[in-house]
Amino acid sequence: MKNLLSQKVCIEAVINEWVPKRLMKLYMDFCDKSTEAPSHKLLKKLYNLEVSEDEVIVSDCVLQDRSILSFLHALEVHKTVALLDISYNSLGNETMEKIQQIFTSSNQKYGGLTLDLHCNQFGPTALFEFLRTKSYWYKDGAMRLTEALSCGPQELEKFDLSVCGITSDFTRKICGHIVQINGIVELNLGGNSIGDEGCYALECMLSDPQCSVKSLILDRCHLGLGGILRIIVWTDAILGLVEYFELLLL
Repeated sequence: MKNLLSQKVCIEAVINEWVPKRLMKLYMDFCDKSTEAPSHKLLKKLYNLEVSEDEVIVSDCVLQDRSILSFLHALEVHKTVALLDISYNSLGNETMEKIQQIFTSSNQKYGGLTLDLHCNQFGPTALFEFLRTKSYWYKDGAMRLTEALSCGPQELEKFDLSVCGITSDFTRKICGHIVQINGIVELNLGGNSIGDEGCYALECMLSDPQCSVKSLILDRCHLGLGGILRIIVWTDAILGLVEYFELLLL
């Protein structure tokens, strides 16, 4: 051994008696089942002892839609997640759909979930469907989604924010972002408690020259008699300015 050390020979040691963290063990098990070699970068990230079990950080692991499958199976079994960071990989819409399925099929409530998805290959449609998943993201997800889309070049013909827990106080902020999103023709806000107060924000949105909405769905929005009357008045005004406008209240 002394001779080897004096010659500066590199010695590689493999220790089999270490105790892996739960998610790491699940990942290795699923790799064995699929006869897939585990990613060494991913294993190192999962074994980080400074990170708690409910914080999953696998950024910059050269992951693609196919190579992440065993990890996603492990994540589905692991269930409890407070933070998921899959940034700086080469993941596409297929991975986004699988992550959405994992979260929607779980009984966990994700009020405090933190997601880091940047620097991947997700399309705007996949991000939209993910963020608006009903019963999980509610108004915070809707707010972040509209804010993100308003800052980019994306064009959406139909925008469905139904049953997202949007209330009157959030309606004003969301409407401000919607005006800046290109090409929205149909906007669905059904099933949200917009109320009479939120009607004013909608009126301001539709009267903005930048707004392209021609079909507005407001069923089950608790508008009240005052809100409905206000909507009827400004719908008549809008019809005097455009060739076509559709409003659904029932």
